[in-house]
Order: sequence, then C-alpha cells, then structure tokens
Amino acid sequence: MCYEEVPGEYDDAGGAVKGIVYREVTDLNGIMKQKELPVLMYFYTTANTNAAGITAGVEDLAERLNGRVVVVAVDASANRPLNTELNVTAVPEFVLMRDGAKVSAFDSGSKINWTVADVSAWLSSNGI
Repeated sequence: MCYEEVPGEYDDAGGAVKGIVYREVTDLNGIMKQKELPVLMYFYTTANTNAAGITAGVEDLAERLNGRVVVVAVDASANRPLNTELNVTAVPEFVLMRDGAKVSAFDSGSKINWTVADVSAWLSSNGI
C-alpha cells in the first residue's frame, strides 16, 4: 500500500491527486529484506468483520508515515508459511521488520481492546 499519485485522478485545478494505491507484491522477500526503510507488515484476513475499519486506519498510517516506513498488507489466509515464520498467531497483526529481520510485533492477540492509535504509539516506541 503506497501513498502516491493516483493514476487518472485529478483535482478541480487539474493537479494530480494523491491517495493510497494498492500494488501486487511479486517479491515479498525482497521487500522484507530491503534496507532503505523499515517494513510494517499488516496481517489481515477477509473473514475478520472488523477488517475494513482497521484497514482504513492502516491506510491513514501509511499516508502519515509515507517515506518513513513501507507498509505491506498481507492476507494471512493466503500466506500461512509467513505467519509461521513471523509467529503471527492472531489477525489482524502488525510486524515491524528492519533489514530482513523481525524487530517487534504489536501482539494484538494479547490485547482486549486496541485502536490504530495504539499501533501508531507502538511504532513510535520502535523509532518510527
């Protein structure tokens, strides 16, 4: 999920409109191992009825943190080996990566109630 100019979208003055653009990831390992920016992995599943609201909040985070972190949305149902590799046991979940290594997990499964603001605070505590 990238915050960038939306192809074919223009404001009333003819200027390009920026927004969240989803791109298919063809080299997830390459993104995870890149060293330019930390990577925030957002694990979700379409079976979660709260996913739309959480995803909207994650899109806001991606916009606000543009240029400071790469945000990758991962369908946990379709990426079970990655869930195991990164010890993702509940969704939604957030995992922060640097230089191809897991730095921290938000650990949403251990929290009774949380919001995207809590995720933002967790990212701040990890230097983002």
